[in-house]
Amino acid sequence: MKLSAWHKQNGNTVHLKIDYENLDDFDKVLISKVFTETEIPCEPKDKSNKSAETIIEWYSNNEFLKQKNIEYGGTGFFFKKAPPLSSEIEHMKPDYHLYDDWIMNRINNGAEEKRFHLL
Repeated sequence: MKLSAWHKQNGNTVHLKIDYENLDDFDKVLISKVFTETEIPCEPKDKSNKSAETIIEWYSNNEFLKQKNIEYGGTGFFFKKAPPLSSEIEHMKPDYHLYDDWIMNRINNGAEEKRFHLL
């Protein structure tokens, strides 16, 4: 959400994309993972060598992530070795509106509005 705020502040159009389809339609795709269990395309079926010690190499060999318009980050990719955001971005107010369309879609499909603590 901080990266979204930074990009919007710098004149870029930002979309929340919740699938991996048609990524080549975008100039830049930022993929973030909080949890190591979250799967992305091209992950090997055998995850026995995925550990805190091997995770950076594990993802550096992922063909999907090597696409020229993709950048990735977060603890799900790097455990505690995740590169920090720049100070400027880290101290930005997060873009809480990034999820507005997704939330409305969920509500329109039967989710209870109170689950989302709308302001």
